[in-house]
Parts: sequence; C-alpha cells; structure tokens
Amino acid sequence: LVVDDELPIRALTNEILSGAGYGVDTAATGEEALRLLAAEPYDAVIVDMRLPGIAGESFYHMVGDRWPRLRGRILFVTSDPETDRAAELLERQGARHLEKPFDTQTLLRVLRELLAVETLVARHLSLADLDDCFDDARHLVHVEAVIARLDRLESPIDAAR
Repeated sequence: LVVDDELPIRALTNEILSGAGYGVDTAATGEEALRLLAAEPYDAVIVDMRLPGIAGESFYHMVGDRWPRLRGRILFVTSDPETDRAAELLERQGARHLEKPFDTQTLLRVLRELLAVETLVARHLSLADLDDCFDDARHLVHVEAVIARLDRLESPIDAAR
C-alpha cells in the first residue's frame, strides 16, 4: 500500500513497485489508507511522513495497534529535515524511512528487507510451533507407553475375583 498526498510520487512509486512484480494499491491520505487496510491485508505500507490529517507517528501507532503484524512493515518517506528527525525516532521503534528523492533500487532493496525480516520472523515462529508439536508428540508417546503397560497389567478388580 502506497500512501502519499502527492499524485506524482504515488504514481511513480506505484509504477516502480508494479514493474518489480508487486501488487500495489494507493491512497492519498492516512484516513483512506486506514480504510484500505481495514478492507484487505497488505504485506507492507509505504507512507509519506507528512500527510494531511493522520500522518507520521500517529499513523504508525494506529496501524501498529490495529494490525500488529504491519508494525515492522511500514516504510516512511520524507523530504523535510524536521520530519527526518521524527522518522529517525520512529525507526528506533521499528519503522524504517527513506529520504526523498529516493532511487528505484534503494526503494526496492528496503522493501525486500522489510518483507524478508517478517518472513524470517514468521519462519522462526513456525519452527517454534513445530518444536512445541514435537514436545507434545514426545509427551504423547510417553503417555501411550504408560497406557500400554497398564493394559498389560492385570486389573486389581480382575485379580480380586
């Protein structure tokens, strides 16, 4: 999802990402972006740091609170030194930023990095889940062995007869 109030930036970013094989939707405001995010899942959000209405840190926290998996997949773009400082603060919280004008290769590289980190995190969680399953399976094998041993024993009731 590309969010920028400047039509030429939105169009160019859309063209770059579409040309690289990404599916892209665009929004001109933070409010429009939130509506789109509520309607369907996105892998990443590229957003101008300065938008009319909801922007910057507010946008980051709103998205992160409603869609926690996107928290590490937000890329801010900015051309203003003042908002550069705000972007650097957000970067300490996990958001990345690029300064305008950015080149095609840098945009694509940073987007791939954002998506790769999330993929690695998902794989790590999947491996942890798999490890938990193995722990459960080992426990289940132990329980089944105990049941099998009990089945071989005479029941106290049978022995009393």
